[in-house]
Amino acid sequence: MPTPEEALRAYVEAFETLDADAVVPFYHTPCMFIAPQGVFVAEGVDAARGVASRRISSSPPGSRGTCARRSSNSKCAGWR
Repeated sequence: MPTPEEALRAYVEAFETLDADAVVPFYHTPCMFIAPQGVFVAEGVDAARGVASRRISSSPPGSRGTCARRSSNSKCAGWR
């Protein structure tokens, strides 16, 4: 089982791929995606993949947060 830090790192890295298939395994369905545009409910895995895909593709390019990493250390230093 991963440590909390390893799990968070994997979660952040999945989102940074901008690939819904990489993001969905971090959710248990039914689930909710909460975004500035509203709350999106997904009843199953396929629905979660669809919601994640739409949220990723509709986000303006400059608004996607990426983890600013410290030198060779993979810990998240903050969001840019």
